[in-house]
Amino acid sequence: MKQTALTKKRKASPSPDLSTQAHEQIMDYLRLADKSKNPALIEAAVKLANERQKQQKKSEAKISPTVATILATTVIGLAAWACWYAIVHHPDRTGFSLVVVISSLAIVLICLYALFSGHLSQLNFMSMVRWAGERISRLNPFDKSPPPALPDDGADAEP
Repeated sequence: MKQTALTKKRKASPSPDLSTQAHEQIMDYLRLADKSKNPALIEAAVKLANERQKQQKKSEAKISPTVATILATTVIGLAAWACWYAIVHHPDRTGFSLVVVISSLAIVLICLYALFSGHLSQLNFMSMVRWAGERISRLNPFDKSPPPALPDDGADAEP
């Protein structure tokens, strides 16, 4: 039987993706630091591992930090305008509630930009989303009692 070009070709082994390679490289640096007894070598290996991790984070970012900064600045400006509008054009309680909702959503949106630019972990992003949800859920439109006092409001109260 004659071997053709197709049968001679071996199947190429799948190469690991870049994030796996970067993780392996970081782990190699840390293993080197763990095995070494030379303090200068340990310090250099840890420094290289940290730099490689930062580089990997930047390369995996979905949007550039510059774009994230521009978007975050835009969100802050729009949120400030919306808060001003809510305070000027609505009654006190409604305006306060709108300011809480607007500022919470603006913070979550800015955190989303930070997540996509590689500056915030998913765990921290989810904790910010939970925080904003708790803050908004405390606003009950059917409750006729005054809004909760700010933390420093109770300092002046008499016992």
